[in-house]
Amino acid sequence: MATWTSLVTLSVDENSISTIPSCFITLEKLRHADFSSNDIRVVPPEIARMVGLSMLRLTGNPLRDKKFASATTDELKEVLAGRLEPPPPYQEPGDARTVTDFMGCLVGMDSKLKGGRGPTMVVENVDADGRSDADDDFATPPTSAPQSPARSTSSTAGDAQSRAGTPTSQVWTVKPGGLLDRARTASSAMSDAMCSEVAARHQVRQVQLHHNLFTCMPNSLGVFGATLGFLSLSHNQLAGDCFLASELALPALREINLASNLMTNLEPLMRFLRAPALDKMDVSMNRIRSIPQGLKQAFPQLTVLLASNNHLTDLESESIRGLKTVDASSNEIAQLNPRIGLLGGQGGLQRLEVTGNRFKVPRWDILERGTEATLRWLRGRVPADEMAAWREGNAEESEDEVD
Repeated sequence: MATWTSLVTLSVDENSISTIPSCFITLEKLRHADFSSNDIRVVPPEIARMVGLSMLRLTGNPLRDKKFASATTDELKEVLAGRLEPPPPYQEPGDARTVTDFMGCLVGMDSKLKGGRGPTMVVENVDADGRSDADDDFATPPTSAPQSPARSTSSTAGDAQSRAGTPTSQVWTVKPGGLLDRARTASSAMSDAMCSEVAARHQVRQVQLHHNLFTCMPNSLGVFGATLGFLSLSHNQLAGDCFLASELALPALREINLASNLMTNLEPLMRFLRAPALDKMDVSMNRIRSIPQGLKQAFPQLTVLLASNNHLTDLESESIRGLKTVDASSNEIAQLNPRIGLLGGQGGLQRLEVTGNRFKVPRWDILERGTEATLRWLRGRVPADEMAAWREGNAEESEDEVD
C-alpha cells in the first residue's frame, strides 16, 4: 500500500479487515476511503494528519469507540487529533520556517486561485443582463478591483443590494470526485435554480449537508438523482415524522446519513423516498421508537441499518429480515425476540449490535462473544418446528447450545 502514492479512492468494505494498516497514513493523495462492514476495532490517531482525506467510512465495524461509526470525517479527525502525541517543543534551525515564508506560501496559493486553477465555482444569481457571474473566467471577490466595465456594473448592483440587506450571490464548490460540500453553512434550504445549474455542469456523486439548519429533506436534491450516491444530512433539525412530505427520487443513492436529528419514525422515508439502490442507512442518535416492517420492501437493496441511541422499545425479526448489519445498541429494548436468531445462517444477518439496552437476557457475556453466539442463543428459544425448518434451509447438522 505504501507504493500507491497516487491513490485517490480506496474501497475495501465488507471484508474481514481487522486493522487499518500503518502505511495507510502515507497515502497523501487519498480523498475517499471505505472500511465499512469489516472487523476494525481501533482507529489510528495518525489519520488526523491526513489533510486530503475528506471521507472515511467506518460503519458496521465493532469499533471500540462506538461514536466513530456515525461521526463525520471531520469530527473523527478532530477527536483523533486530540490523541496524537504533542509535537516537539522546537525545530532545528535549518528546518525552521519564518512567518515571512509562511505568508509567501499563502500569497502563492491566493495567486493560483485567482488564476482560475482552483476548484470549479458556480455563482447563483444572474446579472440584470441575463449573464451569470459563472460565465466569467472567475468570480471577483467583493474587495477586488473591477476587471471590466461589465463587471463594474455587476459589482455596483451587488453593492446596492448588499446595502439593502439582500445577498446577491452564492458560490458553491464541487470538489474532485463530484463532492458538493455545503456542510456547516447555516443553510436551511437549497435553491432549485442553483441545484439545476450545478447539475448541468457537474456529475454530483456526493452531497454533504451535515451541521446545518434543515428541518426537512430538500426536494431540490432530485436534480442530482441520476448520479448522487451518498447523502449526509446528519446534525440538522429533521424532526418528528414530517421531515419529508413529497416524493424525492434518488435512483442512484447507495448510502444516506441522517444521524443526530430529531426524527421519531421512518415512515416518511418509506412513503416518499424513491431509492431502489439504497444499501446503507444511518439514523443513529434520533428519537425513533420502532423499526417499521416494510423497510426492506421500500428499499430492496438495503443491507446495513444503523439505529443506535434512539428510543426503540422492541426489535421485531420481520423488521430487520434481509439485512446483514443491524446496530440497535443503546436503546430501550426490553426483550429480544428469539426469532431474530433465525435470521442468521447462509446469506442472513451477519452483525447484530444490541448492547446497552434494558433486556436482561441474553446476558452480557453472551453478547460479548459476538453476533453468532447471540443468534445461536436466541435460536435455542424458538419452537422446535421452526428450528427444524431453519436447520433444513441452512444445511445445519448440529449446533452447540450456548448457556
